Amino acid sequence: MSRERLSQRAASVKDKTKADTKKQQNGELRDIGDFEYDTKHAKVLKKALHSINVSLGTLLSAMKELAMLRGSDITPDGKLGGKGFIMSFREMKSSLNSSISELSDITDTIADELTNPKWGLSKTEVKSIKEVKDKVEEKAEEAEEIVEESPMEESSKEESITPDDVKDSVEVLALSKYKSLMEGPPSKDKTAKDLSKSILANLVRGE
Repeated sequence: MSRERLSQRAASVKDKTKADTKKQQNGELRDIGDFEYDTKHAKVLKKALHSINVSLGTLLSAMKELAMLRGSDITPDGKLGGKGFIMSFREMKSSLNSSISELSDITDTIADELTNPKWGLSKTEVKSIKEVKDKVEEKAEEAEEIVEESPMEESSKEESITPDDVKDSVEVLALSKYKSLMEGPPSKDKTAKDLSKSILANLVRGE
């Protein structure tokens, strides 16, 4: 149950982030007022920016490794995991791509914030931040390319034959066989006659 709540919370945060981004795109401005900027806090933001960049590199490496695999190579049902932690292989790769994309958005936000002259950063520091931002954007684009170039999942796993399919196929074959038996000339075989009558009765009753 706790895992479900965490998923719902993550979805809620994601929706709020999209809503905030939409507000920004619609031209809503921030209310900065007379806020006093402290350079020591800028250093913390810079460290966070660096950590996110490193994390993106690690996630990208994981994506490259998983992209080398087909689901059919490692799973019989298209899923991975065990009790309480089950996810489709395709969904897992998609989540990694989404994580990279969202971290890239966070990087853009922090980088744009630090280019604000009120933080008092030097030109060299601002240039370094912009370089990090460019590298992150490259990683996000590379992640998208990996998704596009990944081998297609085999649809046969998703369209696997179920017991019901087998049952239906057997019934169709049996019906076809005994239909010809009933429509053909009367059989001299007493067992065949009795069987055909039983089948006909079941068909009439809809069984």
